[in-house]
Amino acid sequence: MSVQIAIVVQRYGTEIIGGGELLTRQVAEQLHRVLGWQVDVYTTTAKDYMTWANSYVPGLEVIQGVRVHRFNSRFQRAKFFGLFDRVVGPWLPRLRRRAWARPVAVMLEKLWILLQGPYCPDLLAELGRVSDRYQKIIFVTYLYYPTLVGVSRFKEKAILIPLAHEEAPFHFIIVERMLRSVRSMLTNTKPEELLVRSKLDGASVRIDQAGMGFDETMFVPRPGPPSEQGSPYVLYLGRISAGKGVAQLVSWFEQLGGDERFRGLRLVLAGHLEDSVTIPQDPRFEYRGFVSDAEKLLLMRDAVTVVNPSAHESLSLIVIEALALKVPVLVNAHCDVLRYYTEEVSTAFGFRDFESFTAVLHKVIATSWRSEQERKDLEEARAWALKMFSWSQILSVYDQQVRS
Repeated sequence: MSVQIAIVVQRYGTEIIGGGELLTRQVAEQLHRVLGWQVDVYTTTAKDYMTWANSYVPGLEVIQGVRVHRFNSRFQRAKFFGLFDRVVGPWLPRLRRRAWARPVAVMLEKLWILLQGPYCPDLLAELGRVSDRYQKIIFVTYLYYPTLVGVSRFKEKAILIPLAHEEAPFHFIIVERMLRSVRSMLTNTKPEELLVRSKLDGASVRIDQAGMGFDETMFVPRPGPPSEQGSPYVLYLGRISAGKGVAQLVSWFEQLGGDERFRGLRLVLAGHLEDSVTIPQDPRFEYRGFVSDAEKLLLMRDAVTVVNPSAHESLSLIVIEALALKVPVLVNAHCDVLRYYTEEVSTAFGFRDFESFTAVLHKVIATSWRSEQERKDLEEARAWALKMFSWSQILSVYDQQVRS
């Protein structure tokens, strides 16, 4: 029997490189191309998650065989959302702790979700009209209106990919209720699964680990150690925002200017640059903007190290891809998922502050990566990444969840 599924995600498009959105697109294309499923994606017309401005044309578009149904949001993100979050956010944990105040907390949480956006009831209305044609409906990212409302509306068919990490909205009452109502979930890592289970309060929910896979033929490691690749650089690739820790990374890199150990070392940043980050006009900093998949691979292969300074991650594709390319990585150890990588492989190094960042950065650039043990460490990290995130394994998990 031919399988037909729907996937609900807040943004979808080849120009969108956010972690959750990229994961969704690659999974959708693999399910269609490899398993032969018909995959319909229901999403907004937005490109920018900060505004939810209607950018794509609403309606149907086919991308790599995946049918993409786009719907306009009713309004853009409220301009006073940031102020609302700063004022109301600190009060929500206090309200949740008092039984008499929990209804007030729920009301404020629902308002928070609406103001954050995207508010697109037309998407869920159309999905409701055609839901009978789908075996399962996969909802990606717990944080947004389409998932929080959609999971409860279609819970008999719903599979949730929460992309959860430690942050204030994860503790919302409405989020906990949604997590306990769903029957099946797919998490990216063991730390994410443990975080989700902490909210289930004994609810019977099937949770399998999936994630995102690799085309091993594309991830060919560089021919030699970093020191043989020319002008050395540290690479950050992804959304360039303060929320991802990039402003702090840039500030720390500026502080390295007077340290002789890092003479000639550059910081290369690629991805969408947000207003919250200013890249200094300094030859030690290079902004590449949006890069193609081929350019990304070349940048990663030739980097001395790839860095992820975010304190909030549920997977981190850039880290896994770097490990598959036998490139050492530096990660924010305040994040449970990123710290998990440092515990699994010896070429991932964690930092918590400027001093520890400086120490692990120097360790990586001072290492020759030529000795037998160093080459073995890099190869073991690559083997771990390919084993844990191979498409064959991941597609098998999806197949079992959808057919169960």
